[in-house]
Amino acid sequence: MFIALTGLVACGVDDDVVAEMERSLYASQGAIAAELIAAEVLLNTHTAPDDVLRHGDSCGCPCIERDAATAPYTVSLDYADTGCLPLSGLIPSLLSGHAAVDWDGSLATVTFDGLEVGLDYPVSGTLSGSPASDGSAVQLEGDLVLGDWQATLDTRATLHDDAILLDGTVEVGGTHTGVVTFEAMSLRWRDIAPPCPAPVAGASVLTGAQHAVRVDYADPGDGYVTVTRGNRHSDGVDFCAYRTALF
Repeated sequence: MFIALTGLVACGVDDDVVAEMERSLYASQGAIAAELIAAEVLLNTHTAPDDVLRHGDSCGCPCIERDAATAPYTVSLDYADTGCLPLSGLIPSLLSGHAAVDWDGSLATVTFDGLEVGLDYPVSGTLSGSPASDGSAVQLEGDLVLGDWQATLDTRATLHDDAILLDGTVEVGGTHTGVVTFEAMSLRWRDIAPPCPAPVAGASVLTGAQHAVRVDYADPGDGYVTVTRGNRHSDGVDFCAYRTALF
């Protein structure tokens, strides 16, 4: 049976089926947001510091300080108080505040200091990872709190010229609880843009409820997805209609 998820329940379809399908969409959005924010911070581990420290808005997004040339060192990230759009291209929203990344030569550990996304949603948690020195990949682990969202990450992001490949799991807490598994999810750089980051390939699978629910990003594509729960399949659903308030 095919179901159109438009906020209305199709005739003969149980409310709980539609609710689980919609929860998978919201949870997947939250998991992607947590992944991108975590990657934004940790992928600055090996970024060379700015020659001139911030005076007003005179340096990048973020402005970067590093207290040593070789490990161990601490990287201080300064996003403008009024918010700025990160130069990495990983975040389609403003970041403000600060974070520090301690690098011991093999593991990076993040401390958040007033970091906010969208100027309204505080970012906190205990995040660590192993970023490649050339910025091509990062293994992410730990807990993030993003406004009303909670996420525990065990993922890998691999950066290519045209897209980012995401694999691993994100346990999402809050209203839309469950474990989201990224299955070879491909997110093109050009699609990390308002109204929301929209993958073009791969899938995310939500478990933790009665049935696993799968979101297929390639079918039908172009920002529309198919959601599957058992033998129930949705029509093409606008993925960004279920975006978080973070982006």
